[in-house]
Amino acid sequence: MQIEIYCASESEYYIRLPGASGALRWLREGDRWSTGRAELPDAAQPMALSELPRTLQEELLAFVARTEAMGNQLWSEQN
Repeated sequence: MQIEIYCASESEYYIRLPGASGALRWLREGDRWSTGRAELPDAAQPMALSELPRTLQEELLAFVARTEAMGNQLWSEQN
């Protein structure tokens, strides 16, 4: 599965499927990450998985693995 990754700030990241209008926002809250559906901000900049904080890399890889196993309904549900 291919995803696009964007950074809006040091604690706010977005992922989306290529060409999709909506995105999932990953927000750092203390020492953990929360996620929810959101619109991609115009100021968000594309970035590579390797540029993300290590803990967020793990979260995204787990999310992608779950999505591939369960299907794309995870993109439309609150995670």
